[in-house]
Amino acid sequence: MASKSGSLKDIDKKESARIRSLDIVNEPLRMLLPISGYERVPTVTLKEAVIPLTSLLTEVQHYLKEIEPEVPLLPSLPQLSSQKIVDFSKQHLTDDDLPTVIKTELLQTQCTHLRLQDNHITDDGVTYIATALRDNQNLVEIDLTNNKITHEGAVRLANLLHTRQKFTTLKLASNNISLKGAQHLADVLRGSKTLTQLDLSENQISDAGAQQLADALRENKTLTLLYLWANKISDAGAQHLADALRGSKTITELNLSGNQISDAGAKHLADALRGSKTLTQLGVSCNQVSDAGAQHLADALRGSKTLTALFLAGNQISYAGAQHLADALQESKTLTILVLSGNQISDTGAQHLADVLRGSKTLTGLFLAGNQISYAGAQHLADALHGSKTLILLDLSGNQISDTGAQHLADALRGSKTLTQLNMSSNRITHAGARYLADALRGSKTLTQLSLSCNQVSDAGAQHLADALRESKTLIGLDLSGNQISDAGAQHLADVLRGSKTLTGLFLAGNQISYAGAQHLADALRGSKTLTQLNMSSNRLTDAGARHLADALRGNKTLTQLGLSCNQVSDAGAQHLADALEGSKVSESVHLVSVGICYICTLSRLMQTLTGLFLSGNQITDTGARHLACVLRESKVSERKLSVLDLSCNQISDGGTQYLADAFRGNKTLTQLNMSSNRITHAGARHLADALRGSKTLTQLGLSCNQVSDAGAQHLADALRGSKTLTGLFLAGNQISYAGAQHLACVLRESETLIVLDLSGNQISDAGVQYLTDGLRENKITDAGAQHLAVALGGSETLTHLGMLMNQISWLGCQHLVEVFGIEKVRVGF
Repeated sequence: MASKSGSLKDIDKKESARIRSLDIVNEPLRMLLPISGYERVPTVTLKEAVIPLTSLLTEVQHYLKEIEPEVPLLPSLPQLSSQKIVDFSKQHLTDDDLPTVIKTELLQTQCTHLRLQDNHITDDGVTYIATALRDNQNLVEIDLTNNKITHEGAVRLANLLHTRQKFTTLKLASNNISLKGAQHLADVLRGSKTLTQLDLSENQISDAGAQQLADALRENKTLTLLYLWANKISDAGAQHLADALRGSKTITELNLSGNQISDAGAKHLADALRGSKTLTQLGVSCNQVSDAGAQHLADALRGSKTLTALFLAGNQISYAGAQHLADALQESKTLTILVLSGNQISDTGAQHLADVLRGSKTLTGLFLAGNQISYAGAQHLADALHGSKTLILLDLSGNQISDTGAQHLADALRGSKTLTQLNMSSNRITHAGARYLADALRGSKTLTQLSLSCNQVSDAGAQHLADALRESKTLIGLDLSGNQISDAGAQHLADVLRGSKTLTGLFLAGNQISYAGAQHLADALRGSKTLTQLNMSSNRLTDAGARHLADALRGNKTLTQLGLSCNQVSDAGAQHLADALEGSKVSESVHLVSVGICYICTLSRLMQTLTGLFLSGNQITDTGARHLACVLRESKVSERKLSVLDLSCNQISDGGTQYLADAFRGNKTLTQLNMSSNRITHAGARHLADALRGSKTLTQLGLSCNQVSDAGAQHLADALRGSKTLTGLFLAGNQISYAGAQHLACVLRESETLIVLDLSGNQISDAGVQYLTDGLRENKITDAGAQHLAVALGGSETLTHLGMLMNQISWLGCQHLVEVFGIEKVRVGF
């Protein structure tokens, strides 16, 4: 019987509860609807899937990490299997916690899958794990993604895996493996007769590491998936991997996105693609590929009999490169997904792709977000949609198609027999364009999801769409975030929501809806039998609107996610919501995946499952902070899971900070604390410093835009000196002078982890800069850091010297610094 482990306390406890959550973590205003139809689309990793958005939404990776649910969305169904899964992912485990895991799980059974991603495990922890697994011959998978493992930990894993006879999957993405670690793992790959998946993404293995892996691939006869995104691999590394790919009879997926590959590297990969008989997915997004590189890949695509998905988002491809790819698509009999988002193909490129789309027998997904496409390009694509027999996904977000382009696409929707998802966010569409789309929606027999976020649809457009929804029998998701919709538009949507038999998701974040609109939607919620997601974040809701929604929640049996962050809901309004959940008929099975409503925390029994609490911009005062602190204290220490707390942009002063600080003492889970833009002075900073002293988990502390001053900077510096976890300290706009900078320089000098120190908007002066630069000595700074310093300090006319001794700066980093400051001011070396 398969099993899955839970928290340290509740091992083997089965989850059977219905999930009900309030708010989506820090949701952006522009929200893509859930994707369906993927039974016909090749699967990719979540990180690969969001790559097309990086050119439009720079913090998408940050959102990604935050929105991953901390509990399963549905309870796992038991399966008749010999698998034993030990899963302690996202439990904030440190090396000190591993003996408990080993004693209760690893030594009790021969587990097949060990999943420990998103924790704080170091090389020492890997030693514990390897020792515990020494006699386990049933091991199939190890997932240590996003921990703190270096090449030394990789060596210990390699030594373990050399003798495993059933091992298939190793995931070590987002660690610090580097070249040395890649070399040892390559030795495992070379000798393994079972390994099928290897993920070393975001590990800085460089070209040399890619070469080590490529050499091993020539001897390996089992590996099918190799993920190496964000590894500083250039054309040289791409060539090594391409040479190995030619002879491989097993590799089906290769992900090299987020590296430094140009047209030359694309040519090497294209040459390998020609000879490959197995490769189905190739990821080269977010590199430096231009039209020439696109041509190389297009030429290879013509003859490929296996490639189904090609990812080229975020490169430098224009209409010429799009033409090469379009010509290749005419001959391709296998490609189903083409991702070109974040390039510059323009209307001309859209026309080339449209011409081939008409006759394509394979293409199901076309992603063209952020490509400078206007109504003319939209017309070409619309004409092609009339004849397409395969396309189900079309992403045109972030372009300039306007109402005219919306009209062309609406006409195409009427006749389309395949399109299920259309994304037209950020396209200058007004109520007129919404009307065209609404008319088409009435007759559509296929469209299930429509995104029009970040346009100018207004109340009139909302009415047109609402009228169409009454007749639609297919639409399940509608995104109208950021569209200047007020209470009137909310009323139109609420009226149709009552009788809808299909709509499950309605996204209205970033509009102008107040308590009246909230009342209309609340009334609709009472009668809705389908809606599961409602997002009204960043509107104008007050306590009155919160009360209307709270009343509706009591009788609603379907809603699972309600987004209300960044409104004007105070302690009183949040109390209404808390009371509503407490009295709900399903209150005994409530799980809060991520909460963005202040005061839901008054349900103390729910704090045992909370991992993220986002209360930014909610007018919380010291009173609210006191209640929150009480709940934090009341939850049993052994059951606390809260790792992220955002209280920024509220009205918390030193008194409220003290309440919270007292609750934080001895906390073993908190990794991120944001109290920026409150009313905290040096006294509040002292309370926090005392509470956080010796913290083994805190990685980020945000106190920007307060009144911390030099005294507060000193308190924080004293507490954080020697921290082995802190990576980010944000103190912008805090009236800190050179004296405070001197105290912080001590932290900078002694820290082995700090990578971000934000002191912008203070008064540290030249003397403070001098203290900080002195603190940069012996700080493991590499060429990249030297380049950042050169850019940031290049405008200084008074800096007398820059001390960078005892770092890891080569001649290249020296060149960056000397070009800006002059050789007489820079001191590097050992």
